Amino acid sequence: MIRHCRAGVIVLTALGLAAHPVGAEPVVARSAPSDTALAPSSNAAAWAVGLYANFLPDETYLLPTVALSWGRLYAEARYQYEDLHTGSLWLGRSFAGGQTLDWWIAPMAGVAFGRTNGLAPGLVAELGWRRFSLSTSAEYLFDLEEADASFFYSWTEWLVRLQEVFTPGITLERSRPRDTDLTLNSGLTLYSTVRNVTGSFYAFNPWDSDDDYYVLGIGTEF
Repeated sequence: MIRHCRAGVIVLTALGLAAHPVGAEPVVARSAPSDTALAPSSNAAAWAVGLYANFLPDETYLLPTVALSWGRLYAEARYQYEDLHTGSLWLGRSFAGGQTLDWWIAPMAGVAFGRTNGLAPGLVAELGWRRFSLSTSAEYLFDLEEADASFFYSWTEWLVRLQEVFTPGITLERSRPRDTDLTLNSGLTLYSTVRNVTGSFYAFNPWDSDDDYYVLGIGTEF
């Protein structure tokens, strides 16, 4: 079963996986960057692919993500998440449990390369109760070239599934590529899922014309 979490996400059209609470149908959660987290359900390999378009006042850029869940193994690849023109590879082990309150977590280790080079511990996690879900993706990137450039990234979503097709929520995120005057960016979120394809829309800081930006995503799982 695919679980979401992707932390800080960026993108013009996007494969933004996820949008059902944990314990419901297969979860395609978008979650940025990250993304895009999958929960273990069997020994069969499960893939989630996402593409996000990030619209900032002064530029637009894409963020693709690919995630693999194979038994307890969880792996992820991202581009332009930690920084523009920067890729990252992640590997971790997932754990899941719960009955009334379902949970899933995957601690990971990652490496970033490109315009920014670094090493990062991170995790993706999700809690689910009935129609509600809370997911988060976080990492701390240790910049190998400039210690002062090390940075904490996070992407957290609170979602409620009102219908099978629509899932609204609230997102908080902190990411270096989207450099605003705010320490933490907050926004409104809407997922729409048809079969195994999920579209997502994020409006960050819409009440602040100086720091507002928008993200569109589209994603699938197989």
